[in-house]
Amino acid sequence: HAERSGQGGGHAAFGDEAGSHVERAINRAVREGLFDDLENAGKPLRQQSENVFEVLAGETTANRILKQAGCAPAWIELRKEIR
Repeated sequence: HAERSGQGGGHAAFGDEAGSHVERAINRAVREGLFDDLENAGKPLRQQSENVFEVLAGETTANRILKQAGCAPAWIELRKEIR
């Protein structure tokens, strides 16, 4: 199948069975108009106060403390040195 190989307009990330299922469900919802008339449609997304990736990694508090102290996480400091 062209879609599974990442060709033919499919998304490479959705080449597996679960991805194909998700993509089909989204397409069906679009056809059925389930995304029509959503609250705040066409408006900018509200800015989140926390970085979702920090939250997922469990680093929100640590990074906030570093920022307040005028520091950055080690990987950022290392990147500054490399540049």
